[in-house]
Amino acid sequence: MKTSTKLLATAAMGAAGYYFYGSPHAKKNRKIAAKWAGDLKEDVMKQARVVGEKVDKQVIMNVVDSVASAYETVRGINRNDIRKAAGELKSNWDKVAKELIKKKRSRK
Repeated sequence: MKTSTKLLATAAMGAAGYYFYGSPHAKKNRKIAAKWAGDLKEDVMKQARVVGEKVDKQVIMNVVDSVASAYETVRGINRNDIRKAAGELKSNWDKVAKELIKKKRSRK
């Protein structure tokens, strides 16, 4: 990794740390980020429910990409944060699928 890339990454981490923990509005910023991240997950769950019974890795990946691209057009939400949240949902796709199955069973 280049030195300039490392410096930029360090600066970005510092800025994010300040935004969420050091700024006078840190508590509000954390609440906002938690809210849209929760909304993102809920929208993914809704879209995946429409697919039907067969929910596998590829379906979850496509749904997450679709919902994340819609969130990227929203003002005030950092695209990198959206990508991180989407990546987390993708890496835990099996848990998302289990949660979908559990919700479907509880509705019957």
